[in-house]
Amino acid sequence: MRFVLVFAVCGLVLTGSSLMTGGIALVALWPALNFLILAAIYGLDKPLWLGKQPSGRMSIAPVVVLAPYLLFSW
Repeated sequence: MRFVLVFAVCGLVLTGSSLMTGGIALVALWPALNFLILAAIYGLDKPLWLGKQPSGRMSIAPVVVLAPYLLFSW
């Protein structure tokens, strides 16, 4: 539950601040989306949404969408 709160708050704060600032700060919407997706994944207990296959490889779509989070965690 702690991860859900942390990721959701970070996503909302980052979204709000980037929308209020505008311009180049709108690039921060991508990591903000990552935080919100991670909050949903942890909150709904759906780890398969991260795109990891039984072989350990990851599908390309989740890697592209979650690139900021994955680059940080890898």
